[in-house]
Amino acid sequence: MQEGARYRTANFHIRVLKNDAGRVRVGIIASKRAGNACVRNRIKRRLREYFRLNRDKMPPETDVVFIVTPGATQLDTRQLRTELDRFFLRGR
Repeated sequence: MQEGARYRTANFHIRVLKNDAGRVRVGIIASKRAGNACVRNRIKRRLREYFRLNRDKMPPETDVVFIVTPGATQLDTRQLRTELDRFFLRGR
């Protein structure tokens, strides 16, 4: 994903790129810097659930990649939802 738009929130780097698949696709990158496997898997599950519930807020026909920073693992579900809602409702 060399092209496309790059954005940052307090706890995520987000890459957005148009696709030809006709639907929104999501990818999640959580490196070992984010924590051990249990912590990384928990944040990935939360992001997938956010995506499932808010697919309509995502720009149509795009690929969205969430890159998790170490601070994101400290967020509870409400904080995660608030941060991502601010990002996607802002029109990015």
